[in-house]
Amino acid sequence: MKQELKEKIGQAIEAVLPELLEIAKGLYENPEIGGAEKQTSKLLAAWLETHGFRVDRDYWKMPFAFRAVRDSGKPGPVIGFFAEYDALPEIGHGCGHNLICTASMGAAYGLASVLDEMSIMLKKMADTPYTIPVRLSEFKGNTESLGSLILALSQQPLTVDYIELVPEGKKADSGKISFFDSVSYSIKSFAYSFTDDYSSFDTEQYKGKTSVNVWVSSGRDQVKVINQMVSDIFVSETGIPVSLNMVDTSTTLIQATLAGKGPDVALLVPQDTPVNLASRGALVDLSKFNMDALKNEIGEQAFIPFEYNSGVYALPESQTFHMLFYRTDIFNEFGLEVPNTWDDFYKVMNILQFNNLEVGIAEINKANAAISLAANTFKTLLYQNGGRMFTEDLKKTALDNEIAYKTFETTAKLYTDHGIAKEYDFFNRFRTGEMAMAIEYYSAYNQLKAAAPEINGLWSFAPIPATVGENGELNRSEVSTVTGCIMLKSAVKKGIEQEAWSFISWWAGAEAQSYYANMLESTMGILGRYSPANRTAFKSMRWTHAESELIMSQWDSVICIPEIPGNYSIDRSITSALRASINDEGAPRRELALYNKDINNEITRKRKEFGLP
Repeated sequence: MKQELKEKIGQAIEAVLPELLEIAKGLYENPEIGGAEKQTSKLLAAWLETHGFRVDRDYWKMPFAFRAVRDSGKPGPVIGFFAEYDALPEIGHGCGHNLICTASMGAAYGLASVLDEMSIMLKKMADTPYTIPVRLSEFKGNTESLGSLILALSQQPLTVDYIELVPEGKKADSGKISFFDSVSYSIKSFAYSFTDDYSSFDTEQYKGKTSVNVWVSSGRDQVKVINQMVSDIFVSETGIPVSLNMVDTSTTLIQATLAGKGPDVALLVPQDTPVNLASRGALVDLSKFNMDALKNEIGEQAFIPFEYNSGVYALPESQTFHMLFYRTDIFNEFGLEVPNTWDDFYKVMNILQFNNLEVGIAEINKANAAISLAANTFKTLLYQNGGRMFTEDLKKTALDNEIAYKTFETTAKLYTDHGIAKEYDFFNRFRTGEMAMAIEYYSAYNQLKAAAPEINGLWSFAPIPATVGENGELNRSEVSTVTGCIMLKSAVKKGIEQEAWSFISWWAGAEAQSYYANMLESTMGILGRYSPANRTAFKSMRWTHAESELIMSQWDSVICIPEIPGNYSIDRSITSALRASINDEGAPRRELALYNKDINNEITRKRKEFGLP
């Protein structure tokens, strides 16, 4: 019976969970500090040996360190789990290393169990070829899930120290590093793990100056790169001290700001946040500063979501939009051309579906992530057909007209009449060839390049299909999403408004964004490839000339939609109307009209709340 890999891993871990909990409890009650983990090391190593791992003790000539390996004996990727088990003097396991090590052992055991199963399956397929047809489905499910797991592991916060490639039949280097280098790195990593303060540069020379307090909503690796840039470039060149902090702004920024405890500057905030805060009087209007150079580098469109009541309340940082991904091998097999228009798209889709292959545009049934994607499909088609989201004065939507109704019907028919998949795993289905064509954010390129090397050269991307107008002109409009950096009123109260502007204008500029993008990719590999809003910065990145040309050709047609008070209700309502039309077989026009009324009621309510006419 076919099961998802994660379910099998879970079952394997559950079988040994009582043992792991007992070990964790024992370590907590008997803590041993770093370099003295005699009993701890012995206990952990013995458990792993009992469960099929080969254990090398005193690894890297470090007393009580060990490496436990489950080796299939076959070439392929190596997956490592880092397990800390040292305690703190006088504190014990206050940092939870007793849990970290047992969790890592459980994860390693669970994964090894499934890999063994896959190895056995392959052997059985080789020994009994006549069973291959009945085993393929289960094997395919396992490989798909394993690929997803490897990708998830690569995206988790723990970093890879090094990767070594060796010829088949030769042993990998045992990791020759000096004891003191190892200890130094461990001490630094341990210290960094207990602080969110990334202002590590020397601030003594700036004593007496008020620092710009910056919040960054991003991963630790990204923040480390930003901190290095701030220290080595911005602070050293301007003499303006900066305090950089890693904070999840999606959940804390608005509350902290309204409570008077927010930052002076926040980076990488979601598209809807600036107007949300600006309507509450919490942000500095950036239109008072000279933004001409930035607008030339970035483009006017990316600023539109940050405009409110004749002001501008953020500078664009990152920007993403959709491209059409397709399997070149499958297209060549069926003699298909990359669709240029939606009519072409439908023709290609019909041929693919006739051959039992899937096409994806936007998931409609997935509860969370799909909300904006499904709504964006409608918005994109709306603008391609000459419609718009709001009236000129931005006081209500512009969805109560024939263009909007026809576009909404067309969007719903993609699922009801044309059989577009309602819920799917793009990465796995595209990788296996089950989904031969899909519209995805262009950042999907990173995932495919990093985690699906087996199909390198078998896929490509192109601009999304265009709508042919009455005059024969092609409209390839695509709704894009941006993040922004903002300046809060606290900077004014502290008397550092100009310093804060110097920082965000530097950060959003081509030089800093180019440096950041290339440093991220150098540090994190292809998975760290950044999507800057700054077009000038984009041109310096490591895309091939052909890839860059394709992305830029779509970028020239992207549009950004204004953010207004009450905007949060729009994507939710549009998606609900689509689901009602598709899943509940409602009338699309009626559903759009009903939900549009709710949207406008919420917009009116929010305008009254903020004293807008």
